[in-house]
Amino acid sequence: MKPLALPCPPAVLPAAKAPCARHRIRGGARWHGGFLPILLLASVPAFADQPAGPGDFPLALEDIRVRDPFIHADPATRTYFLYAQTGNRGGATEPGVEVYRSRDLEHWSRPTLAFRKPAGFWGGKEVWAPEMHRFGDQCLLFVSFNGREGGRGTQILHADHPGGPFTLAGPEACTPSAERALDGTPFIDPDGTRWMVYCHEWVQIGDGAMRAVRMTSDWSARQGDSIRLFNAREAPWVRHIDGGNARPDGGWVTDGPGLLRTRGGKLLMLWSSFGDQGYAVGIAESASGRLAGPWTQRPEPLFAGNGGHCMVFDTFDGRRLLALHQPNTGGRERTRLFDLIEFGGQLTVRPYEKHAGYLFAHLLQEDYGRLYYSLSTDGLHWQLLNDGQRIEPEYLGHPDLTRGPDGRFYLVGNQARDRDLRIWVSEDLVRWRPHRDLILDVSMHPGFGRNPNDHGAPKIWYDEAAARYVISWHSSRNARRREAPEHYWAGQRTFYITSPDLESFTEPRRLFGFDLATIDVIIRREGSRYFAFLKDERYPTFDWPTGKTIRISSAPALEGPWTDPGPPITPNFHEAPTLIPRADGQGWWLYYEQYPAVRYGRSTAPTLAGPWYAGYSPDHHLPPNARHGCMVPLNAEELRRIQAAFSAPQPAP
Repeated sequence: MKPLALPCPPAVLPAAKAPCARHRIRGGARWHGGFLPILLLASVPAFADQPAGPGDFPLALEDIRVRDPFIHADPATRTYFLYAQTGNRGGATEPGVEVYRSRDLEHWSRPTLAFRKPAGFWGGKEVWAPEMHRFGDQCLLFVSFNGREGGRGTQILHADHPGGPFTLAGPEACTPSAERALDGTPFIDPDGTRWMVYCHEWVQIGDGAMRAVRMTSDWSARQGDSIRLFNAREAPWVRHIDGGNARPDGGWVTDGPGLLRTRGGKLLMLWSSFGDQGYAVGIAESASGRLAGPWTQRPEPLFAGNGGHCMVFDTFDGRRLLALHQPNTGGRERTRLFDLIEFGGQLTVRPYEKHAGYLFAHLLQEDYGRLYYSLSTDGLHWQLLNDGQRIEPEYLGHPDLTRGPDGRFYLVGNQARDRDLRIWVSEDLVRWRPHRDLILDVSMHPGFGRNPNDHGAPKIWYDEAAARYVISWHSSRNARRREAPEHYWAGQRTFYITSPDLESFTEPRRLFGFDLATIDVIIRREGSRYFAFLKDERYPTFDWPTGKTIRISSAPALEGPWTDPGPPITPNFHEAPTLIPRADGQGWWLYYEQYPAVRYGRSTAPTLAGPWYAGYSPDHHLPPNARHGCMVPLNAEELRRIQAAFSAPQPAP
């Protein structure tokens, strides 16, 4: 499994690689780095179960600094609770635990205090990694504190409501006093044995460990001695860090354990340490399916984008999400959400996106080369818009569009049928206007002098990771022959240009190193790898059975080297692939046309690398005679705007 290494959004670009903030010691105290503006902190919990108004949720996740985020989805109130130590906020004067609430994971309340340290409590001013677990009517908050002999430990608190107030469940920490420990989390074995799993810190032992201790049935106290599960150095991806004043010889970190039972019954632990790209999340697996193990480590991290200390929860609409903080540098930590996708015993993650609907910009068989719209709220059932009339009367080409970093949309087509390029721009997907024309000469490439301005089915895509637009098309090195049309199509090869701003452009280059007739190529990036979905344009024969199918090539960079195309993921005589994220977050849907205008097929996969399999055709419906086009996800505002402009029925609120 390859790691997903994602760049941070521009507002929170990571600084140089550094240890986790709690591992950077200044004079023996935890260093918090920069601060957010002070937020109003309510003095008592305000989590009544009655409906709340829009003004009660003024914050976005980007407004809330959180290290070690933990989200509890409470089905009784259909509310999400986000727990954080008060020290995350500048100006917080009282050490403790606070909680934010949300109904949709997008809009969050101001924090309320869920736990205030009582007089005489053993814990000091520093608080770490609060996480709340519900067992029946009992809400348990696992929190790590410093202040006792031997250093840190995890204490369990309890309450009757996820919002608190929480009180002590016992007189002392539940982790052994001789161990410098933190990040305790609960687990119940199949036989009912209760455990607290925690980190034995690298600061004390060098090679950090994951350990566990048995708990009483009411979680009030530990029972017996702890057991070792594994050490950090057992994971191939973990790297040594500089210990500074805390431990001059450095060490190997264990952080943030979380237990997960997969659909296939495997017991996994997601945990954090430092890898080649900074803070990361790895996976360990119990060979026995029980906490005692033995545990083996996956060779590559699940997430390697300078973020970690993750947890997993299920949303009210059935999606399984992973939450972590990113970046892992002082004062800029934010909660990041990812869909957690399970397939074949493996896990992968992709950024969480909540789509209100999807737009299909396409042609019609009876008016080929012109722009039409269809709309879907689930990515499966599509309705033709605008009473079947053209969207932009002057557009010509095979529509393909992308969202730019400036918030505008860019649509690519042709100036004349399959000749030269025209780029269109829109602020709202309703009104389009020409942006600029491009005349791209490929005659400098050997063999392509016959059709120097031939640009078939151009595609446009904004590559966020590289901050550039990619425009691709196919040109043929063979002349058109009325008596042998396949001669022209067998000469098709894919070219591309890039641009940072759609004002200056690179010279046309061949995309692939292999010599294969390809058309209708769409390029996407997932993790650290590029994927090209292409139509193998050779005519199918016994000697070339993959002809006229959709195949996939991949590369570590847009410039290559590209792998030879994989096996077909469609039958013969399919073209015009287009990709959208699945509405349930579990990967991708790939649509493709069985031509000419027979029907659209659909395949699905958890990742762009596959495995791909065909969906059941009656489960989706597209307008009759829909041809070659591009599908894109929409947010709620974009969906409403298109519905209003083109007389589409709107769903009930």
